[in-house]
Amino acid sequence: MYSLKVSDHMNHQYVALKANMTIVTAVELFLEKKEIGGPVIDDDRHVIGFISSQDCLANMLDETYHAESHVVVAD
Repeated sequence: MYSLKVSDHMNHQYVALKANMTIVTAVELFLEKKEIGGPVIDDDRHVIGFISSQDCLANMLDETYHAESHVVVAD
């Protein structure tokens, strides 16, 4: 039987995002690094969540509709 390890398929050069980072900045990082998501970390570099580019795009659309520009990753 073939043994499959998660570590063999992990991306070790991930994009880590801070909770207070704007959604626009997060999307720019995803595009630059060609990623579709990444962990959200606190000041001690503990993972507190995960955000995807789809999450960001949904928030950006909502933000545009309501003429707001203060949405951050924590939202």
